[in-house]
Amino acid sequence: MSGVKHTPVAPCPWCGGNAKCNELRRGNYRREGDNYQVVCNKCRARGPLVQDIRAEAIAAWNQPARARGEQDGGGE
Repeated sequence: MSGVKHTPVAPCPWCGGNAKCNELRRGNYRREGDNYQVVCNKCRARGPLVQDIRAEAIAAWNQPARARGEQDGGGE
């Protein structure tokens, strides 16, 4: 897998802390796939839970809040 590029996980947009992408197995004794979710190590903020595709979970976390349609707390 020498040609595969991994997207780095951006710092937390709320506290600036380091974040990492966690792999969560689906299924009981039979593995039915994986879920991925980025979690901030400092404030424990969580990104969306994504099935089977780690890169999508990281991309969703790295996407700016304005692109996701969220409002910042500004009073204007």
